[in-house]
Amino acid sequence: MLNVVKIDNYYEVKAKSNDKLIGKYVPDVDGFFYFLPEKNSEGLWSDYVLIEIGNRLKEINQPWNDHLKEMFK
Repeated sequence: MLNVVKIDNYYEVKAKSNDKLIGKYVPDVDGFFYFLPEKNSEGLWSDYVLIEIGNRLKEINQPWNDHLKEMFK
């Protein structure tokens, strides 16, 4: 459903069906990544696409989350 490709310090999020860029996962000052939708993104979003965007974001953030948990044991 989604292709997520790391480019430098961010990830591009594209639709597998048409390779259209729908947004990016960008890092913030807290070390976690956040989803930034494309400015020209139009249309309606289904629940399964939004869930997939969130699940992939959780996967990308998991190593940092684990690192923080280990540091503050």
